[in-house]
Amino acid sequence: MANNSKSFFRRLVLLTQPFAKQRASIRLGQLDRLIDRLVQKNDLVAIKLHEWVEQLDVENFPTTTSAPKYRWQRLIKDLDALSDRLQHLKQCLHKKQVRKALYMFTFDLWPLALKISCRNQIETGVQGDWIDDTTALYILCEKYADEVERATNVNRRDESVAQCDRGENTMRLVERVRPVIEDQIYDNNSGKRAS
Repeated sequence: MANNSKSFFRRLVLLTQPFAKQRASIRLGQLDRLIDRLVQKNDLVAIKLHEWVEQLDVENFPTTTSAPKYRWQRLIKDLDALSDRLQHLKQCLHKKQVRKALYMFTFDLWPLALKISCRNQIETGVQGDWIDDTTALYILCEKYADEVERATNVNRRDESVAQCDRGENTMRLVERVRPVIEDQIYDNNSGKRAS
């Protein structure tokens, strides 16, 4: 009966594995599309800012145009940095380095998104969507992390059941209790059996 229940449990675990992997794959596809859309949006804003920089007449009016040019170029650099970090995030997710990807939000993506959003609003007067987009991306990454963890746990459960089927990693109750009983039988002071 015990082998039957182990076999049944193992079949159930193996049945859930393709679904967990499929859900993780779907989430990864959603993340790819969202990251590509965000990178494209950053590129469009950077192109617009490049056009503004080109229109400035720095040679004839250096005092009034050099400061905006410098600020716009800094904003362009920040947009490029955000796009690079988003591409790196995408690579981490494809390698299933989910924890590293989630740390990137704390140390790279959130600060850059906030900085770009504020600078863009100051320079262009338009409130950007960087914070909302980064929030949506973070939520989707959390869901992907859950799906990857479920798929990984299915693999671990399957391996645990397989070890039990092979007799590995299991210890009979007698083997667990024997050292305790022997300690009680022997007298600790004399090293002889207690009578």
